[in-house]
Amino acid sequence: MKYYLDTLREDDMERICAWRKHVRETLRTPFLQNLDQQHDFYSDVICQRSATPKHLYYAIRPITAEDDTRCPGTLCAMGGLTNCDWVNGVTEISLLVNPDRRGQGIGKASVDLLLEEAFDRLRMHKVRGEVYLANDAAANFWGNLTDNAHWLVEDACKFYNGQHWDAVYFWWLEPEWRDKR
Repeated sequence: MKYYLDTLREDDMERICAWRKHVRETLRTPFLQNLDQQHDFYSDVICQRSATPKHLYYAIRPITAEDDTRCPGTLCAMGGLTNCDWVNGVTEISLLVNPDRRGQGIGKASVDLLLEEAFDRLRMHKVRGEVYLANDAAANFWGNLTDNAHWLVEDACKFYNGQHWDAVYFWWLEPEWRDKR
């Protein structure tokens, strides 16, 4: 199946809020957002655009295989290019996939779309990310996508479920990404 980047809408926030409850080990904050906070995030961060926005978030929606039609009502994932450093061409990738749709290739397709957006349209040079080892599935996912080529482990960065977990920082560089395409 194919996917496309789309604008996030306020009616997507309820689903995203529910998805976050399934991935507490990956969240940077120790608390879950309630729906009001998720709507505040939408209005305060997602909707605040400028010529050089700090954060860009996208809905990842499917394209039907039968007739190549975009499905604007279906939200498969939310992806982001955050902490954009426009001077140096560096941004951070984020991804949240519908828990009911994991293992269907949505994550990889979403990362491909986000990297294409970063390198081809936003003129970024480096896209980096972070994953906590408290989530084996996420660490394996990002490891497979980066071939562990650019990995840096930092000790005890995340406290979750009564213990400290290491974080792995990973990245793609634009020239290498183009060579592998």
